[in-house]
Amino acid sequence: MWDAFDSVLRRRRSVRRFTPQPIVEQDMRDVLEAGVLAPNSSNLQPFELYWARSPEKKAALVTACLSQSAARKASELVVCIARWDRWDATRAEYLAFLERDPQSVPKPVMLYYRSLSRGLYSLGPLGVVGKMRKLGANVAGLTRAVPRAPYDREDLRVWAIKSASLCCENMMLAAAAKGFDSCPMEGNDPLYVADVVGLARGEWKQTWDVAMVLAFGFRDPQGGVWGTQWRRSREKLVHEI
Repeated sequence: MWDAFDSVLRRRRSVRRFTPQPIVEQDMRDVLEAGVLAPNSSNLQPFELYWARSPEKKAALVTACLSQSAARKASELVVCIARWDRWDATRAEYLAFLERDPQSVPKPVMLYYRSLSRGLYSLGPLGVVGKMRKLGANVAGLTRAVPRAPYDREDLRVWAIKSASLCCENMMLAAAAKGFDSCPMEGNDPLYVADVVGLARGEWKQTWDVAMVLAFGFRDPQGGVWGTQWRRSREKLVHEI
């Protein structure tokens, strides 16, 4: 099992040029399903995926992604949007699912989704609840470890992007397992992306942000990958403490 995973892991590269070969639709749907199944904070799933199907949407996304080669050459484009405005609705939906058979769920879990999670993520009117939570944590944190966030909208934004990034990683590895390639693109204009996916420009960084746009396709053997993969030394990246 490890050898198979290691092969997929090492096959995945950020590919900037793709061939015209199309991706089988079911393979793309499987990749999207892999994203949906990604681990995420408190199972609140603070992300949405937008798969561009029409030529018009693809062209608009290429422009939004600054016309970089990975976007222009991709067979498929998927936008991953981090959403932190729907955490409570998702919490309620998940709680309803758990309450179908509450006896099978540990009591602390039920307590968390019934009440504690609302206290953890809610900011309250004008952010008052978040500010009070920050004050309480700073005091309690003098003598013990405590949750330090989210206290404000920016904390929620970071929280959502973390989970959205896990979703993207799942999709990129799934594509590698399917035998095709991907490129995560942070180079994009989020306001132009908003126009493509139907989000309000004025809500950028208020309720949503672009985690990244993913390009998918089959790598071009001529210039698809920029040379041999390089990483900093393990001594600089991995610390045993």
